Amino acid sequence: DETMRATAVGSVSLAEKPIDYVVAAAIVKDEKVLGSIIKHGEDINKLEFPGGKINSGNSPTEELKKIIKENLNIDIEVTSKVDNSSYEYKDKRINLDVYKCKLVKGEIKSLDKEILKWIEINKLKKNDWSKVDAPIIESLVDLVPRAITEEVDFNYGKGSEEKSEKE
Repeated sequence: DETMRATAVGSVSLAEKPIDYVVAAAIVKDEKVLGSIIKHGEDINKLEFPGGKINSGNSPTEELKKIIKENLNIDIEVTSKVDNSSYEYKDKRINLDVYKCKLVKGEIKSLDKEILKWIEINKLKKNDWSKVDAPIIESLVDLVPRAITEEVDFNYGKGSEEKSEKE
């Protein structure tokens, strides 16, 4: 049937789409997280966590340490898994695991010309993240402790005690 063939040729079915298994680092430092600006594809100019495809038999965390060393010239310690996400793009499906990490040694240098930026934890949700990274933000914000920035009234209730003493 001509219509069936045209549809099959014109689109890629889920079974035919390659699946990329990707690991990424949510590198946390001074209540900020490192983001990388995407240079191509559907999510161009959006943010993602630094990382890459798993291409070896290493564990995901070992592969992540290797990728970050190769791309950013730093050593990291993986402290915990933040979350996972997947998204089906036009040409492939990405399964992403993001790990909370801390910088152990080195000064960040983008060895593959990535554009990097530090984003304050409380501003993560206000940034434009890639389709596969965006669902991770909520989990990361919940996971990272932050300093209390609002004024706290430690004299709570004291005013009512003063009133009763005057009466």
